[in-house]
Amino acid sequence: SGAALPSIMTALLCDLLIDANRINPEKLTFDLQTELILAASSSILSSFALQSHFDVGVHISVRLLLTHVHKNNNDRVIYNIAEILDHHWPKTDAETKGLIGLVQSLVERGSRPIADSCESLANCRHRHYISIDQPTNATFWLLRGMECISHLPSNKSSENGTVYKGTCFRNLVALCNDSIDLVLESLIKYSSSERNETNKIEDMSNDKNEEVLVQRMKNANDIITSITDDQSTNLVQQEPPIILLQHVVQIGFGILKCDDKEAARNIISCIKDKSIICEVDDNDMQGGPITTLAHPLSHIMFLSLSYDILLKEKMIASSSDEELTNDLPITESAFDVEGIHILLARFTQLYSPEYGLSCAHFEHHKAPLFAESEMRNALCNGLMRAFVSENESRRTIYDQHVSEEDFSSTSHFGRIHDTDHSLKLILGPSM
Repeated sequence: SGAALPSIMTALLCDLLIDANRINPEKLTFDLQTELILAASSSILSSFALQSHFDVGVHISVRLLLTHVHKNNNDRVIYNIAEILDHHWPKTDAETKGLIGLVQSLVERGSRPIADSCESLANCRHRHYISIDQPTNATFWLLRGMECISHLPSNKSSENGTVYKGTCFRNLVALCNDSIDLVLESLIKYSSSERNETNKIEDMSNDKNEEVLVQRMKNANDIITSITDDQSTNLVQQEPPIILLQHVVQIGFGILKCDDKEAARNIISCIKDKSIICEVDDNDMQGGPITTLAHPLSHIMFLSLSYDILLKEKMIASSSDEELTNDLPITESAFDVEGIHILLARFTQLYSPEYGLSCAHFEHHKAPLFAESEMRNALCNGLMRAFVSENESRRTIYDQHVSEEDFSSTSHFGRIHDTDHSLKLILGPSM
């Protein structure tokens, strides 16, 4: 139709004349075949655009150019295909899958422009699903873009472990980080409201906070599920933002279910020091720089959640109500001694003059404030309960061990174990 049919027929006629040796391309000063095939492709796009069938025009134009690429492996045609795909916004998932499937062979042959174009198509679907608040489908298409990039031969044959990850990977990291910030903000509001004295108006506000928290946690959990259940999960499952999002979701579940130990364990996992393993050669792995899973600027948010847990423990431990103390005895603590030490280290760092964060970062995240002295008091009381809890657990394990090895005192083995028992009592923990 329009200019498309004549241009296509001209390109076809040129191919027939060249095959019949009526035209010798070597005697020409320019690439006649390429010029005619590109003109035909442009005519197809213009013709279908006038009829508002952009998707059909793009599909036919790409298929036409692919025949020339497979025949002559012309770089101009490859870049023209990439330009067509870069300027196209697919409206359906089926259309996107079809276009990516058409050019997949070029990606496997090492064409970086085509791989970037496939990423562009996947990003279009990602942005569409983000606009309608469907993180599951948005994550799916980001993984499809990463999958296209992974098919590049340079990524498959990389010996030093460095691969080109592309824009879809960066968008996935940004999606996870945004979800982490939203969940942490809601968690702080919900957790802090539990320790404040409430009235009727505050109760309504708390219900709203819980509703927002549940929705944000559902979105975050959907992102994690989409990643872990996907066939390309091996591309991102060890990335720090993905692991951090999993811990943050577990913190949320622990707080909502009143499982303070689960919440505390995941809080410590987010802010404790760890060494990045670096590969020196094929058979040698050495420790690299020391870092934390969560960014240092977000440590104060995890401290706020820890403060609420510690304050809750202190209130329960000091309560005279037997029903409450039976649920959480004084000797139990959500944080162990190592966990309290990590909290103390992060608290000292964040409130030191070199960091200069203090309470200003709380206001940035709209989080509730707490006095520095109150936090220190809560950490000290938490350390006391952690020591008591650890000693109690060691005593219980030791008593069980002694009861299992309680032989007759008249036997030779019994006398040996009596001596060991006395020695363990001397070296054992004191209450």
